[in-house]
Amino acid sequence: MIENVSAINFDGFGEVKDEQPQVFKKDGTPYDMNDPEFPIVRDHQFKVKYWQMPRMDSYHLRYMDEHWVYFNKTRFHGELKKPELALLRDTDALKMKLRGLWEPRKRKLSLSPNLFNAPHEGWANRVLIHEMAHQYVTEHHGWEKEIEDGKKTKGHGPLWQAAMRMAGLAPNRYDYEGNETYMDMHEKKKHKQEIERRDRRSDTFRQLAERGVPQPNPLPGERIRFIDDNANELIGIFLKMEKRKGKMLHRVRVMKGNEQWSYWLSPNQMFKPEDA
Repeated sequence: MIENVSAINFDGFGEVKDEQPQVFKKDGTPYDMNDPEFPIVRDHQFKVKYWQMPRMDSYHLRYMDEHWVYFNKTRFHGELKKPELALLRDTDALKMKLRGLWEPRKRKLSLSPNLFNAPHEGWANRVLIHEMAHQYVTEHHGWEKEIEDGKKTKGHGPLWQAAMRMAGLAPNRYDYEGNETYMDMHEKKKHKQEIERRDRRSDTFRQLAERGVPQPNPLPGERIRFIDDNANELIGIFLKMEKRKGKMLHRVRVMKGNEQWSYWLSPNQMFKPEDA
């Protein structure tokens, strides 16, 4: 992934480097660049290099164009006809549902732009070949046959599976990578902050449920206090008591710094025996 596009001199498509930077998994181990499930293409005939490419739609489309031609020749025996190549609507990576889409009646093949945020091009190439396998079924058997073939699997029936095996990939319908794989730097930062905030919320709930509050019978709107694990006094507001799912629960809003959360607590969590 390019972190600073302005640092590269793009005269057309930029200078060519001999090797792609090595990328690592979350556990620190390197990705296996020879894994057939992640088709890496280190061919200098390409003008658009994945690890040099700025995250712009025009570059994504030119990357797709070059690699479609390459995979058609090397994986599908040059039997496919050039389709319309497009990008799916850009969404936050965490909300992404579709990686790619083949529309047989329109002869349109689309990829999500989020794929190009992955650590290396194997992910984008794998999805491209997946959709090209759909195209192969359409062009060799007709789109009606394709629909009939994959009624129960939304187009991922035996014909598509055979096309995937012909292309050298396992016929996996789903991408088992989490959406975190396709987040850009800003989304990763935001996601990390959200996880930290969620952890703080859960930790505060745990402490509140373990310790209870000093006031045995607070009134609605009354401020309550409890001491956290770091001996800090946290302020809360008792909002109301309400029956939920057959149980009487207390709702408390706790403020911690600039953040505040609301919790539903059972009487045993709210008030400890020694406080009663």
